[in-house]
Amino acid sequence: MFRYVHLELKAAFAAAAALIVTLAVLFVVRGSPVLADAWWLSVVAMVVVAALWTGLQASRSKWGGKARDFEAAVPREDPQGVLPAGRGRLLHRPFRWVLFLTLLAVSLPLSFWHSNLALVQLWLTLYWLSGALAAARWERRNGVLLWQGHDRNDPLKLSYTPVSPPPPTRTATDAPPG
Repeated sequence: MFRYVHLELKAAFAAAAALIVTLAVLFVVRGSPVLADAWWLSVVAMVVVAALWTGLQASRSKWGGKARDFEAAVPREDPQGVLPAGRGRLLHRPFRWVLFLTLLAVSLPLSFWHSNLALVQLWLTLYWLSGALAAARWERRNGVLLWQGHDRNDPLKLSYTPVSPPPPTRTATDAPPG
């Protein structure tokens, strides 16, 4: 079972790493400049579209909104011990190696054909980041954590656990505050 936000961030990190490696290989093989003259127009357009897409994903819209999927998540039965120690943590494994290698295997040959095709990985990075932002916003507003993979029959099914309240403040004499 994995945090939904972490899955989206791991995919975004893998796409960003594949983009960096692809651009570095293109620079070494072809030299400078790697991208076409107006590459920055493509980047600006992608960032603007990704910002709009993030807003759409955070909405309850039928066309791309994920809030309905998040609201359909089922409560998890055992909120204690939600995740075994070290498994699936974002800092433990920062990105998906299989996705990274797949993106690299596809992007390198395509980017040698036309160097601007390397920017497709930028779009994938922004897409997965927008999904993570939409999920994090929904989690924060609802005070829960979204999880994926709790049901072996339906691994894409979402569940949630409440965020635990902060521990009570303690004084030096263990007397209640106030």
